[in-house]
Amino acid sequence: MGSHRKRIHRDVSRSAQRGLVLPAYAISLAVAVILSALLIGVANRAGERAQAQAAADAVALAGAAEGRRAAVVIAEANNVVLERFEADGNSVTVAISLDGVQALAAAQKQIRPAP
Repeated sequence: MGSHRKRIHRDVSRSAQRGLVLPAYAISLAVAVILSALLIGVANRAGERAQAQAAADAVALAGAAEGRRAAVVIAEANNVVLERFEADGNSVTVAISLDGVQALAAAQKQIRPAP
């Protein structure tokens, strides 16, 4: 009769363990989904910042080479808002915004002697 009790106890223990697998799996799955969503959000934000910085660099280079009007044309072509344009001699500093993301860039006009 002692072996019968051990077997019943063992069966109950296995049943209890099986009952814990589903909640543990559900919690793990929920954590994985939340972490994935956060990671995707961070990656999207980094992409937006890189795109805004690339546009700011292009606007600054155009402004340094050709002036404010060229900077405006490049800003419009990249769908960014030119928030600030400052020219000081051969240096240009710009601030742009793209879908709420702001970026700054500076460039200098290179003056090369004629050959």
